[in-house]
Amino acid sequence: MRRTAFWLAWALIWSAGCAKAPFTTSVLERFGLTAGDLGRVQFFRSENIVLERLPTKHGLVDYTRVSDGAELRFRNDMQTEVIEVSEHTPCVVLRVEGDYLLLGFSPKDVHAALWFRAQPREESAADGRRYTLVALENAADDESQPFAPRWSKGYLVSWSGQKYHIASGRSAYLLYELSDDSKRRKVEHSPPGWRLSERAPRKAMAPTSPIEPEPEPETPPAAAHAEGEVSVEVDP
Repeated sequence: MRRTAFWLAWALIWSAGCAKAPFTTSVLERFGLTAGDLGRVQFFRSENIVLERLPTKHGLVDYTRVSDGAELRFRNDMQTEVIEVSEHTPCVVLRVEGDYLLLGFSPKDVHAALWFRAQPREESAADGRRYTLVALENAADDESQPFAPRWSKGYLVSWSGQKYHIASGRSAYLLYELSDDSKRRKVEHSPPGWRLSERAPRKAMAPTSPIEPEPEPETPPAAAHAEGEVSVEVDP
């Protein structure tokens, strides 16, 4: 019990320290990422993706007899193969074809992969053009050039050599992992304040719009004479 609790606590701490953000064309351009660089980026998805393979004529239909005593009935059991790709499942870029990225999910099977495409400009989000899941039938080993995306009908994708229907997660987009030292940091500064009793150096006090001093009052003529003198006006 203690061992389980320890690993659960460790997993929570690890997941809390790993931030994820939408991968967009803006991120691609900001860091100047090349095709080789993309192969060294750890990717995830924004939501779970569920793939389903419907029955075919060979092997996935089970014909059985059901008897409840008096009545004999026949049942056609349709077996559906389901692949669930969790949003927490890491993936890597296998191919870069313009706006298209092929993401692989298993080192043991390079064909277990899905295509993502940069959104058209008119559908881009505020943070840029995200890479969303697309229904392409192009196989992982199909490297014919020039690259021509083959869009499928009915949201079919190629996975490990088989065709699957996208049952859930059609709006999933790529996330990339941010290291701890890439998180946005907040630096705060507080001014000390300035009291009237404090004076700044004269050089720093040069105002942009100098305040003109008030004009001194004019001295009246009578006050211009020294004490004891008398001013006498004489008619010509």
